[in-house]
Amino acid sequence: MALEFSPERTDDAWANWGLVALRQGDTAKAKQRLLRALRYNPYHLEAQRNLGMAYLEEGAHAQALESFKRTLQVSPDDIHARYHLGWTLLKLGKAAEARKEFDGVLSQAPQLTPEVCDAWRDQGTVLLELRRFSEAEAAFGNCVRLQETDIGCRDGLEKARSAAAP
Repeated sequence: MALEFSPERTDDAWANWGLVALRQGDTAKAKQRLLRALRYNPYHLEAQRNLGMAYLEEGAHAQALESFKRTLQVSPDDIHARYHLGWTLLKLGKAAEARKEFDGVLSQAPQLTPEVCDAWRDQGTVLLELRRFSEAEAAFGNCVRLQETDIGCRDGLEKARSAAAP
C-alpha cells in the first residue's frame, strides 16, 4: 500500500521533516523545512516552537526569542515554549524576565516531569544571578527532591548555600 499525498496536511509534512533534521543536528535544513511549514500555516504550533529550538541551538537567541513568543501567541499554555523562552531570556542576560517564564512553567507543570526538574534548576540559576540566595536555595532544593542524581541541582544547591552563608 502506498502513502497518499494530502495537500491539506502539507504543513504537517514539512514540520515533521524539519523536526527530523533538527534531531539529526542539521539546524540549517531544519530551519528551511520549518519555515516552509510556516508558509503553509503560519499558526503551526510545533513548526514555530521547533524553529525556535533550531535558532537556540545555533546561538541565534534574538530569533529564538521571537519564535517562542509567536508560539505562545498561538498557544499561551505551551509549557515547552515557555520553558525555552525562559532559557533564551537567560542567555540574553534578562534574568528577571526569565524568572517570570520559569515561574509560569512551574505553575503549569505536573510535579513529577523532567521539565519541572529542569525548570527548578534554571529558576535557581536565575535567582543566583539575581543574588536572591535563599530563594535560589529553595529552587535547587526542589530540583534535588525531584531528581536526586542531577549534578546541576546539587551544585546549584551548594552554591546557593555558600552564597547565603554569612
